[in-house]
Amino acid sequence: MVTDRDLWAEAHFGKAKLGDKRRTQRLVRLAKQFAAVPGGTITGVFPDWAEMKAAYRLLDGDEVSHGSVCAGSFEQVQSTCRSPGVYLMIEDTTAASFPMREAAGGLGPVGEDYTRGFWLHSTLAVRWQGHPEDPYEDQSQLIGLAGQSVWVRDITKSRRKEKKADRLRRQDRESARWGQTLVASGGPGIGGAQWIYVADRESDIYEVFARCGQSGCHFVVRSAHDRALTKMDQQYLHDALAAAVPLGRRSIDLPAGKGRAARCATLEIRAMRVQLRAPRRPGTPLADQQLNVVEVREIEASADADPVHWILLTDLPTDTLPELRKVVAIYRRRWLIEEFHKALKSGVGLEKSQLAEARKLMALAGILSIVACFLVGLKLHARSDDALPLDETQVDHATRVILEKKVGRPKEGWSYQTILVAIARLGGHIGRRSDGPPGWQTIWRGWQRLLLLVEGFRLASDG
Repeated sequence: MVTDRDLWAEAHFGKAKLGDKRRTQRLVRLAKQFAAVPGGTITGVFPDWAEMKAAYRLLDGDEVSHGSVCAGSFEQVQSTCRSPGVYLMIEDTTAASFPMREAAGGLGPVGEDYTRGFWLHSTLAVRWQGHPEDPYEDQSQLIGLAGQSVWVRDITKSRRKEKKADRLRRQDRESARWGQTLVASGGPGIGGAQWIYVADRESDIYEVFARCGQSGCHFVVRSAHDRALTKMDQQYLHDALAAAVPLGRRSIDLPAGKGRAARCATLEIRAMRVQLRAPRRPGTPLADQQLNVVEVREIEASADADPVHWILLTDLPTDTLPELRKVVAIYRRRWLIEEFHKALKSGVGLEKSQLAEARKLMALAGILSIVACFLVGLKLHARSDDALPLDETQVDHATRVILEKKVGRPKEGWSYQTILVAIARLGGHIGRRSDGPPGWQTIWRGWQRLLLLVEGFRLASDG
Protein backbone atom coordinates (compact mmCIF):
# COMPACT_ATOMS: atom_id res chain seq x y z
CA MET A 1 0.00 0.00 0.00
CA VAL A 2 0.97 3.65 0.23
CA THR A 3 3.27 3.13 3.20
CA ASP A 4 5.41 0.59 1.35
CA ARG A 5 7.87 2.96 -0.27
CA ASP A 6 10.34 0.15 -0.92
CA LEU A 7 8.27 -1.32 -3.75
CA TRP A 8 7.66 2.06 -5.37
CA ALA A 9 11.31 3.18 -5.17
CA GLU A 10 12.62 -0.16 -6.43
CA ALA A 11 10.17 -0.18 -9.35
CA HIS A 12 11.21 3.26 -10.60
CA PHE A 13 14.90 3.45 -9.71
CA GLY A 14 16.06 -0.15 -9.23
CA LYS A 15 17.08 -0.56 -12.89
CA ALA A 16 19.18 2.61 -13.09
CA LYS A 17 22.59 1.94 -14.62
CA LEU A 18 25.08 4.00 -12.61
CA GLY A 19 28.21 1.92 -13.11
CA ASP A 20 27.98 0.19 -9.73
CA LYS A 21 25.03 -1.63 -8.18
CA ARG A 22 25.80 0.05 -4.85
CA ARG A 23 25.09 3.43 -6.44
CA THR A 24 21.76 2.10 -7.68
CA GLN A 25 20.92 0.86 -4.19
CA ARG A 26 21.82 4.26 -2.79
CA LEU A 27 19.61 5.93 -5.41
CA VAL A 28 16.67 3.75 -4.37
CA ARG A 29 17.14 4.73 -0.72
CA LEU A 30 17.49 8.40 -1.68
CA ALA A 31 14.24 8.35 -3.68
CA LYS A 32 12.42 6.53 -0.88
CA GLN A 33 13.46 9.19 1.61
CA PHE A 34 12.50 12.06 -0.68
CA ALA A 35 9.05 10.50 -1.06
CA ALA A 36 8.58 10.55 2.71
CA VAL A 37 9.97 13.93 3.72
CA PRO A 38 9.18 17.30 2.07
CA GLY A 39 12.05 19.51 1.11
CA GLY A 40 14.39 19.22 -1.82
CA THR A 41 17.40 20.02 0.33
CA ILE A 42 19.38 16.93 1.24
CA THR A 43 20.17 18.32 4.69
CA GLY A 44 16.45 18.58 5.42
CA VAL A 45 15.64 15.11 4.14
CA PHE A 46 18.46 13.23 5.88
CA PRO A 47 18.85 14.05 9.60
CA ASP A 48 21.50 11.32 9.90
CA TRP A 49 24.98 12.67 9.06
CA ALA A 50 26.23 9.45 7.44
CA GLU A 51 23.13 9.16 5.23
CA MET A 52 23.42 12.80 4.22
CA LYS A 53 27.09 12.41 3.22
CA ALA A 54 26.28 9.26 1.25
CA ALA A 55 23.57 11.16 -0.68
CA TYR A 56 26.03 13.92 -1.57
CA ARG A 57 28.63 11.34 -2.66
CA LEU A 58 26.06 9.73 -4.93
CA LEU A 59 25.32 13.00 -6.72
CA ASP A 60 29.05 13.81 -6.92
CA GLY A 61 29.66 10.89 -9.28
CA ASP A 62 29.84 11.73 -13.00
CA GLU A 63 27.83 8.59 -13.76
CA VAL A 64 24.83 10.10 -11.97
CA SER A 65 23.02 12.35 -14.43
CA HIS A 66 19.45 13.22 -15.23
CA GLY A 67 19.36 10.62 -17.98
CA SER A 68 20.88 7.80 -15.95
CA VAL A 69 18.61 8.17 -12.92
CA CYS A 70 15.42 8.48 -15.00
CA ALA A 71 15.93 6.00 -17.86
CA GLY A 72 14.63 2.95 -15.97
CA SER A 73 11.48 4.75 -14.84
CA PHE A 74 10.79 6.06 -18.35
CA GLU A 75 11.11 2.56 -19.80
CA GLN A 76 8.77 1.11 -17.18
CA VAL A 77 6.13 3.79 -17.78
CA GLN A 78 6.31 3.38 -21.56
CA SER A 79 6.01 -0.38 -21.21
CA THR A 80 2.96 -0.02 -18.95
CA CYS A 81 1.36 2.29 -21.51
CA ARG A 82 1.54 -0.44 -24.16
CA SER A 83 -1.03 -2.52 -22.28
CA PRO A 84 -4.56 -2.29 -23.71
CA GLY A 85 -6.22 1.01 -22.84
CA VAL A 86 -6.29 4.72 -23.66
CA TYR A 87 -3.32 6.78 -22.49
CA LEU A 88 -2.93 10.55 -22.57
CA MET A 89 0.62 11.78 -23.19
CA ILE A 90 0.47 15.28 -21.72
CA GLU A 91 3.40 17.59 -22.47
CA ASP A 92 4.52 20.95 -21.15
CA THR A 93 7.63 22.93 -20.24
CA THR A 94 8.60 24.68 -17.03
CA ALA A 95 11.67 26.49 -15.72
CA ALA A 96 13.58 25.46 -12.61
CA SER A 97 14.96 28.74 -11.28
CA PHE A 98 17.52 29.28 -8.56
CA PRO A 99 17.62 33.01 -7.69
CA MET A 100 20.89 34.52 -6.52
CA ARG A 101 22.77 31.44 -7.75
CA GLU A 102 24.89 33.06 -10.48
CA ALA A 103 27.95 31.29 -9.10
CA ALA A 104 26.45 27.83 -9.58
CA GLY A 105 28.29 26.17 -12.46
CA GLY A 106 26.51 25.39 -15.71
CA LEU A 107 23.20 27.20 -15.17
CA GLY A 108 21.73 29.54 -17.78
CA PRO A 109 19.11 32.29 -18.04
CA VAL A 110 15.47 31.44 -17.30
CA GLY A 111 14.00 34.94 -17.07
CA GLU A 112 14.47 38.60 -17.78
CA ASP A 113 15.87 39.39 -14.33
CA TYR A 114 19.13 37.44 -14.76
CA THR A 115 17.78 34.51 -12.74
CA ARG A 116 19.73 31.32 -13.41
CA GLY A 117 18.43 27.80 -13.83
CA PHE A 118 17.43 25.29 -16.50
CA TRP A 119 14.35 24.10 -18.39
CA LEU A 120 12.39 20.85 -18.08
CA HIS A 121 10.08 19.47 -20.74
CA SER A 122 7.99 16.60 -19.40
CA THR A 123 5.65 13.99 -20.88
CA LEU A 124 3.11 12.83 -18.31
CA ALA A 125 1.47 9.47 -19.01
CA VAL A 126 -2.13 9.16 -17.78
CA ARG A 127 -4.43 6.17 -18.22
CA TRP A 128 -7.79 7.65 -19.18
CA GLN A 129 -11.21 6.05 -19.17
CA GLY A 130 -14.15 8.23 -20.04
CA HIS A 131 -17.63 7.33 -18.90
CA PRO A 132 -19.48 5.59 -21.80
CA GLU A 133 -22.37 8.09 -21.60
CA ASP A 134 -20.56 11.17 -20.29
CA PRO A 135 -16.81 11.46 -20.99
CA TYR A 136 -16.57 14.46 -18.64
CA GLU A 137 -17.03 11.97 -15.79
CA ASP A 138 -13.78 10.11 -16.33
CA GLN A 139 -11.43 8.07 -14.18
CA SER A 140 -7.74 8.82 -14.62
CA GLN A 141 -4.70 7.03 -13.28
CA LEU A 142 -1.31 8.72 -13.41
CA ILE A 143 1.19 6.14 -14.66
CA GLY A 144 4.27 8.37 -14.41
CA LEU A 145 6.75 10.20 -16.61
CA ALA A 146 7.08 8.72 -20.09
CA GLY A 147 9.97 11.09 -20.79
CA GLN A 148 11.62 14.31 -19.73
CA SER A 149 14.34 16.48 -21.25
CA VAL A 150 16.42 19.15 -19.51
CA TRP A 151 18.58 21.85 -21.02
CA VAL A 152 20.32 25.13 -20.32
CA ARG A 153 20.04 28.12 -22.61
CA ASP A 154 23.36 29.45 -23.83
CA ILE A 155 23.99 32.79 -22.14
CA THR A 156 26.81 33.73 -24.50
CA LYS A 157 24.83 33.61 -27.75
CA SER A 158 22.22 36.11 -28.84
CA ARG A 159 19.80 35.04 -31.55
CA ARG A 160 17.80 38.22 -31.75
CA LYS A 161 19.42 39.16 -35.06
CA GLU A 162 19.13 35.67 -36.51
CA LYS A 163 17.19 35.46 -39.76
CA LYS A 164 14.02 33.38 -39.76
CA ALA A 165 15.30 31.04 -42.48
CA ASP A 166 18.50 30.39 -40.54
CA ARG A 167 16.53 29.74 -37.36
CA LEU A 168 14.32 27.19 -39.11
CA ARG A 169 17.38 25.37 -40.52
CA ARG A 170 19.04 25.18 -37.13
CA GLN A 171 18.88 21.69 -35.59
CA ASP A 172 18.96 22.77 -31.94
CA ARG A 173 15.68 24.69 -31.89
CA GLU A 174 13.87 24.31 -28.58
CA SER A 175 10.57 23.84 -30.42
CA ALA A 176 11.85 20.44 -31.61
CA ARG A 177 11.20 19.04 -28.13
CA TRP A 178 7.43 18.85 -28.64
CA GLY A 179 6.39 15.28 -29.47
CA GLN A 180 9.92 13.88 -29.45
CA THR A 181 9.18 11.47 -26.59
CA LEU A 182 6.55 9.81 -28.77
CA VAL A 183 9.01 9.29 -31.60
CA ALA A 184 11.89 8.18 -29.37
CA SER A 185 9.72 5.69 -27.46
CA GLY A 186 8.47 3.95 -30.59
CA GLY A 187 4.82 4.71 -29.83
CA PRO A 188 2.10 2.44 -28.43
CA GLY A 189 3.00 -0.64 -30.47
CA ILE A 190 0.44 -3.24 -31.54
CA GLY A 191 -0.87 -4.44 -28.18
CA GLY A 192 -4.19 -2.61 -28.24
CA ALA A 193 -3.02 0.59 -26.56
CA GLN A 194 -4.09 4.00 -27.85
CA TRP A 195 -1.90 7.03 -27.14
CA ILE A 196 -3.30 10.56 -27.38
CA TYR A 197 -0.87 13.46 -27.32
CA VAL A 198 -2.25 16.46 -25.35
CA ALA A 199 -0.62 19.87 -25.19
CA ASP A 200 -1.31 23.60 -24.92
CA ARG A 201 -0.84 26.40 -27.45
CA GLU A 202 2.96 26.41 -27.37
CA SER A 203 2.92 23.03 -29.13
CA ASP A 204 0.84 24.31 -32.06
CA ILE A 205 3.73 23.54 -34.40
CA TYR A 206 3.03 21.98 -37.77
CA GLU A 207 5.74 19.33 -37.43
CA VAL A 208 4.14 18.05 -34.20
CA PHE A 209 1.19 16.66 -36.16
CA ALA A 210 3.62 14.67 -38.32
CA ARG A 211 5.49 13.37 -35.25
CA CYS A 212 2.24 12.09 -33.80
CA GLY A 213 1.43 10.32 -37.05
CA GLN A 214 4.97 8.92 -37.29
CA SER A 215 4.69 7.36 -33.84
CA GLY A 216 1.12 6.06 -34.28
CA CYS A 217 -0.44 8.52 -31.83
CA HIS A 218 -3.55 10.66 -31.95
CA PHE A 219 -3.45 14.26 -30.75
CA VAL A 220 -5.46 17.04 -29.12
CA VAL A 221 -3.56 20.33 -29.34
CA ARG A 222 -4.87 23.77 -28.45
CA SER A 223 -4.53 26.12 -31.39
CA ALA A 224 -2.36 29.23 -31.11
CA HIS A 225 -2.36 30.38 -34.75
CA ASP A 226 -5.03 31.46 -37.18
CA ARG A 227 -3.72 29.00 -39.74
CA ALA A 228 -4.26 29.31 -43.47
CA LEU A 229 -6.43 26.69 -45.10
CA THR A 230 -5.67 25.27 -48.54
CA LYS A 231 -5.83 27.49 -51.60
CA MET A 232 -9.12 25.89 -52.59
CA ASP A 233 -10.77 27.23 -49.40
CA GLN A 234 -9.05 30.64 -49.66
CA GLN A 235 -9.70 31.52 -46.03
CA TYR A 236 -8.26 31.21 -42.55
CA LEU A 237 -9.20 28.90 -39.70
CA HIS A 238 -10.89 31.45 -37.44
CA ASP A 239 -13.13 32.80 -40.20
CA ALA A 240 -14.22 29.27 -41.11
CA LEU A 241 -15.07 28.49 -37.49
CA ALA A 242 -17.08 31.68 -37.09
CA ALA A 243 -19.38 30.50 -39.89
CA ALA A 244 -19.90 27.04 -38.36
CA VAL A 245 -23.21 26.18 -36.70
CA PRO A 246 -23.17 25.51 -32.91
CA LEU A 247 -23.65 21.80 -32.25
CA GLY A 248 -24.50 21.81 -28.57
CA ARG A 249 -24.05 23.29 -25.13
CA ARG A 250 -22.71 21.94 -21.87
CA SER A 251 -22.30 23.36 -18.34
CA ILE A 252 -19.15 22.40 -16.45
CA ASP A 253 -17.66 23.36 -13.10
CA LEU A 254 -14.42 25.30 -13.53
CA PRO A 255 -12.04 25.03 -10.55
CA ALA A 256 -10.44 28.12 -9.09
CA GLY A 257 -7.21 29.14 -10.81
CA LYS A 258 -4.71 31.95 -10.81
CA GLY A 259 -6.77 35.15 -10.60
CA ARG A 260 -9.99 33.17 -11.16
CA ALA A 261 -12.71 32.11 -8.77
CA ALA A 262 -14.44 28.77 -9.20
CA ARG A 263 -17.61 29.00 -11.28
CA CYS A 264 -20.04 27.08 -13.43
CA ALA A 265 -19.45 27.82 -17.11
CA THR A 266 -21.85 27.23 -20.01
CA LEU A 267 -19.89 26.13 -23.07
CA GLU A 268 -20.99 26.21 -26.69
CA ILE A 269 -19.33 23.74 -29.08
CA ARG A 270 -18.62 24.01 -32.80
CA ALA A 271 -16.67 21.63 -35.01
CA MET A 272 -15.57 21.22 -38.60
CA ARG A 273 -13.08 19.33 -40.74
CA VAL A 274 -10.40 21.42 -42.45
CA GLN A 275 -7.36 21.07 -44.66
CA LEU A 276 -4.48 23.12 -43.26
CA ARG A 277 -2.08 24.57 -45.78
CA ALA A 278 1.45 23.45 -45.03
CA PRO A 279 3.88 26.22 -44.01
CA ARG A 280 7.06 26.77 -45.95
CA ARG A 281 10.23 25.32 -44.49
CA PRO A 282 13.70 25.85 -46.01
CA GLY A 283 14.74 22.69 -47.82
CA THR A 284 11.97 20.56 -46.26
CA PRO A 285 8.64 20.66 -48.10
CA LEU A 286 5.69 19.71 -45.92
CA ALA A 287 2.36 18.16 -46.90
CA ASP A 288 -1.02 19.75 -46.24
CA GLN A 289 -2.70 18.38 -43.10
CA GLN A 290 -6.33 17.32 -42.84
CA LEU A 291 -7.71 17.36 -39.32
CA ASN A 292 -10.73 18.19 -37.17
CA VAL A 293 -11.21 21.45 -35.28
CA VAL A 294 -13.31 21.77 -32.13
CA GLU A 295 -14.14 25.22 -30.77
CA VAL A 296 -15.32 25.60 -27.18
CA ARG A 297 -16.58 29.06 -26.26
CA GLU A 298 -18.09 30.16 -22.97
CA ILE A 299 -21.33 32.08 -23.31
CA GLU A 300 -23.13 34.28 -20.79
CA ALA A 301 -19.94 34.80 -18.78
CA SER A 302 -19.98 37.57 -16.17
CA ALA A 303 -18.28 40.85 -17.00
CA ASP A 304 -15.42 40.25 -14.56
CA ALA A 305 -14.68 36.70 -15.80
CA ASP A 306 -12.15 35.72 -18.43
CA PRO A 307 -14.37 33.57 -20.68
CA VAL A 308 -13.22 30.12 -21.75
CA HIS A 309 -12.27 29.92 -25.42
CA TRP A 310 -10.47 26.88 -26.75
CA ILE A 311 -9.78 25.96 -30.34
CA LEU A 312 -8.63 22.35 -30.37
CA LEU A 313 -6.90 20.64 -33.27
CA THR A 314 -7.29 16.85 -33.35
CA ASP A 315 -7.33 13.79 -35.54
CA LEU A 316 -9.91 12.07 -33.30
CA PRO A 317 -13.43 11.65 -34.75
CA THR A 318 -15.84 14.55 -34.12
CA ASP A 319 -18.96 13.44 -36.01
CA THR A 320 -21.25 13.16 -32.98
CA LEU A 321 -21.80 15.23 -29.84
CA PRO A 322 -20.40 12.48 -27.54
CA GLU A 323 -17.24 12.41 -29.70
CA LEU A 324 -16.93 16.20 -29.39
CA ARG A 325 -17.36 15.99 -25.64
CA LYS A 326 -14.68 13.30 -25.51
CA VAL A 327 -12.17 15.63 -27.22
CA VAL A 328 -12.97 18.43 -24.77
CA ALA A 329 -12.78 16.08 -21.78
CA ILE A 330 -9.37 14.84 -22.91
CA TYR A 331 -8.02 18.37 -23.23
CA ARG A 332 -9.35 19.26 -19.77
CA ARG A 333 -7.03 16.60 -18.35
CA ARG A 334 -4.09 18.77 -19.40
CA TRP A 335 -4.34 20.49 -16.02
CA LEU A 336 -2.65 17.42 -14.48
CA ILE A 337 0.71 18.58 -15.77
CA GLU A 338 0.17 21.91 -14.01
CA GLU A 339 -0.44 19.91 -10.82
CA PHE A 340 2.78 18.03 -11.52
CA HIS A 341 4.76 21.29 -11.86
CA LYS A 342 3.25 22.54 -8.60
CA ALA A 343 4.19 19.31 -6.82
CA LEU A 344 7.73 19.53 -8.22
CA LYS A 345 8.29 23.07 -6.97
CA SER A 346 6.11 23.61 -3.91
CA GLY A 347 5.74 19.97 -2.89
CA VAL A 348 9.17 18.33 -3.13
CA GLY A 349 10.89 21.72 -3.29
CA LEU A 350 13.28 21.36 -6.24
CA GLU A 351 14.12 25.06 -6.29
CA LYS A 352 15.15 25.01 -2.61
CA SER A 353 18.17 22.84 -3.34
CA GLN A 354 21.59 24.34 -2.61
CA LEU A 355 23.58 22.07 -4.92
CA ALA A 356 26.16 24.14 -6.77
CA GLU A 357 26.44 22.41 -10.16
CA ALA A 358 23.96 22.10 -13.01
CA ARG A 359 24.60 18.36 -13.56
CA LYS A 360 23.79 17.57 -9.93
CA LEU A 361 20.72 19.81 -9.93
CA MET A 362 19.44 18.16 -13.10
CA ALA A 363 19.95 14.68 -11.63
CA LEU A 364 18.07 15.80 -8.53
CA ALA A 365 15.32 17.22 -10.76
CA GLY A 366 14.91 13.80 -12.38
CA ILE A 367 14.55 12.06 -9.01
CA LEU A 368 12.14 14.65 -7.65
CA SER A 369 10.08 14.67 -10.86
CA ILE A 370 9.31 10.99 -10.38
CA VAL A 371 8.49 11.64 -6.71
CA ALA A 372 6.17 14.50 -7.76
CA CYS A 373 4.31 12.12 -10.10
CA PHE A 374 3.80 9.80 -7.14
CA LEU A 375 2.20 12.65 -5.15
CA VAL A 376 -0.20 13.70 -7.91
CA GLY A 377 -1.07 10.05 -8.43
CA LEU A 378 -2.18 9.81 -4.79
CA LYS A 379 -4.71 12.57 -5.40
CA LEU A 380 -6.19 10.78 -8.40
CA HIS A 381 -6.46 7.52 -6.46
CA ALA A 382 -8.27 9.29 -3.62
CA ARG A 383 -10.80 10.63 -6.14
CA SER A 384 -11.26 7.32 -7.94
CA ASP A 385 -14.12 4.89 -7.55
CA ASP A 386 -11.75 2.11 -6.49
CA ALA A 387 -13.94 0.93 -3.61
CA LEU A 388 -13.11 -2.78 -3.88
CA PRO A 389 -12.54 -4.14 -0.36
CA LEU A 390 -9.02 -4.91 0.83
CA ASP A 391 -8.29 -7.94 2.96
CA GLU A 392 -5.91 -7.99 5.90
CA THR A 393 -2.98 -9.16 3.79
CA GLN A 394 -3.16 -5.95 1.73
CA VAL A 395 -2.99 -3.53 4.66
CA ASP A 396 -0.26 -4.10 7.21
CA HIS A 397 -1.31 -4.51 10.84
CA ALA A 398 0.37 -1.34 12.15
CA THR A 399 -1.25 0.87 9.52
CA ARG A 400 -4.69 -0.58 10.11
CA VAL A 401 -4.46 -0.25 13.90
CA ILE A 402 -3.27 3.38 13.76
CA LEU A 403 -5.87 4.52 11.22
CA GLU A 404 -8.70 2.84 13.12
CA LYS A 405 -7.51 4.47 16.36
CA LYS A 406 -7.09 7.92 14.83
CA VAL A 407 -9.98 8.25 12.40
CA GLY A 408 -12.08 5.12 12.94
CA ARG A 409 -12.94 2.25 10.65
CA PRO A 410 -15.03 3.37 7.65
CA LYS A 411 -18.57 1.97 7.46
CA GLU A 412 -17.92 0.60 3.98
CA GLY A 413 -14.70 -1.09 5.10
CA TRP A 414 -11.14 -0.61 3.92
CA SER A 415 -10.53 -0.02 0.22
CA TYR A 416 -7.77 1.81 -1.63
CA GLN A 417 -9.93 4.92 -1.68
CA THR A 418 -10.91 4.87 2.00
CA ILE A 419 -7.30 4.21 3.02
CA LEU A 420 -6.17 7.39 1.21
CA VAL A 421 -9.02 9.47 2.64
CA ALA A 422 -8.12 8.23 6.14
CA ILE A 423 -4.47 9.15 5.56
CA ALA A 424 -5.59 12.59 4.36
CA ARG A 425 -7.53 13.06 7.59
CA LEU A 426 -4.24 12.63 9.45
CA GLY A 427 -3.00 15.52 7.31
CA GLY A 428 -5.89 17.85 8.17
CA HIS A 429 -8.67 16.78 5.81
CA ILE A 430 -11.95 16.98 7.77
CA GLY A 431 -13.82 14.58 5.53
CA ARG A 432 -17.21 16.26 5.41
CA ARG A 433 -19.32 15.78 2.29
CA SER A 434 -19.02 19.48 1.47
CA ASP A 435 -15.20 19.35 1.64
CA GLY A 436 -14.78 17.32 -1.54
CA PRO A 437 -11.95 14.82 -2.08
CA PRO A 438 -8.51 15.54 -0.56
CA GLY A 439 -5.59 16.97 -2.54
CA TRP A 440 -2.08 15.56 -2.78
CA GLN A 441 -0.63 18.04 -0.26
CA THR A 442 -3.09 16.96 2.43
CA ILE A 443 -2.53 13.27 1.64
CA TRP A 444 1.23 13.74 1.80
CA ARG A 445 1.08 15.51 5.17
CA GLY A 446 -1.02 12.68 6.50
CA TRP A 447 1.30 10.11 4.99
CA GLN A 448 4.34 11.62 6.70
CA ARG A 449 2.54 11.56 10.02
CA LEU A 450 1.42 7.97 9.43
CA LEU A 451 5.00 6.87 8.71
CA LEU A 452 6.16 8.27 12.05
CA LEU A 453 3.27 6.64 13.89
CA VAL A 454 3.90 3.29 12.19
CA GLU A 455 7.59 3.45 13.08
CA GLY A 456 6.75 4.24 16.71
CA PHE A 457 4.19 1.42 16.84
CA ARG A 458 6.71 -1.09 15.54
CA LEU A 459 9.47 0.08 17.88
CA ALA A 460 7.05 -0.24 20.84
CA SER A 461 5.98 -3.70 19.64
CA ASP A 462 9.60 -4.86 19.32
CA GLY A 463 10.37 -3.60 22.80
